[in-house]
Amino acid sequence: MLTLMRKPHKEPGSDCRRVNSHKQRKKMHLLKKKMHLPKKSQQPQPEEGSQGPKQNWPRLCEVPRWLLNQVVGVILKREYPGLVEDTDRHGVVLRKRPVLEWADYFIKEDDLRMTNAYRVLSEFWRLFEVRNEDKPEADRVLDKYLRKRVRDMVYQGRVDSVKKYYHTKYGQTLKDKQARPIELEYEEYKIGQLEWCNDEVWPYICRYWCTTEFKLKWKRGQECRLSCEDPAQNRGGSRPFSETQQVLAFKYGPEKATLINTFAVMKSGMRNVDSSGNSGLVRSCKAQKRMDDYITGVRRAAHPEHEGEGHEELEEEEQEQEQEQVVNGPVLYNISGGTPHGRLAIAHGAVRAADVRAAAKEKSVRPSNSMSFQSMARENAHLRRECARLTQESRDNAMRQEKQQLTTDLL
Repeated sequence: MLTLMRKPHKEPGSDCRRVNSHKQRKKMHLLKKKMHLPKKSQQPQPEEGSQGPKQNWPRLCEVPRWLLNQVVGVILKREYPGLVEDTDRHGVVLRKRPVLEWADYFIKEDDLRMTNAYRVLSEFWRLFEVRNEDKPEADRVLDKYLRKRVRDMVYQGRVDSVKKYYHTKYGQTLKDKQARPIELEYEEYKIGQLEWCNDEVWPYICRYWCTTEFKLKWKRGQECRLSCEDPAQNRGGSRPFSETQQVLAFKYGPEKATLINTFAVMKSGMRNVDSSGNSGLVRSCKAQKRMDDYITGVRRAAHPEHEGEGHEELEEEEQEQEQEQVVNGPVLYNISGGTPHGRLAIAHGAVRAADVRAAAKEKSVRPSNSMSFQSMARENAHLRRECARLTQESRDNAMRQEKQQLTTDLL
């Protein structure tokens, strides 16, 4: 599992970047203060007779998700490029638009020919690190995370603008849940200007929130979230699967940080976990069905010959499957119905979807006799015959032209 760690704390010096406002400067200072490590007296001491871990390694510790989200959010807002220009191949500016995607951070360069994306990544890896063997995977995960984070930042910016407008205009303090369904006009959005947007870019962002394109995406997302009768929502807040697994392992031991128990805890809520580390009641029928299907699928994959065994043996087998630590890729792929939306039914984000798909394909390789396969085989045979015929015709034409040329030369 990929583990992101905090680097040993350094006093801010010449490598600290500029901050656009007093509030962002203060927020960055508080975040760095939260990242301070415990004093020497609070650090665990090595046992007697042991050399202890390598130097500086005890100062590295896993990063909680809330801290990662806050640090990345501050860096992205601080290095927000503002407006970018779309040009044609001749360099003529076609239009100016606000930055809405992570890819837009790579467009603008400063006097040192450094892009905003370069400064974001440099600041991130100045604060955090991973093991050398995990660096390629960490880069892939970070790029995917930043793409989503920038889109969420633009979406959350509209909500924050609505909250600021109501606070400025009416003196009301709204929560996110109250502000999300409220739709403002262009001039009203301009009143709720956010601090990470300057005066030049803010009208462009307000105009984007009023476009039909943004409203369609916004309404479509709301309809999708509200259309499902049993959405299998998490009851543990915004804590992801891998972090929930770490919390269970820390509090109740690694035997309680299994795939099924972690998923059940996320669906029932961390507050409902009993003293032994078992999850509470899962109210979602959809989530319960996913767990039952996974346990049954693992049991059948492990013992395909025991389809007709008794109920008592089945219950014992299911209890053993619940204690498994390793994810069964083919079974997880099958109960998820593949990855039609790019997501797995269980442990999405904690395991790589590409690894699960690869494992499923290795186990399910078999000759295909479907109608589509037979039709494709017939079409390939027909194409081979046509290719051979055309090749022969090309040779005959070449020989005919050579004969004509020889005849012409003799005459």
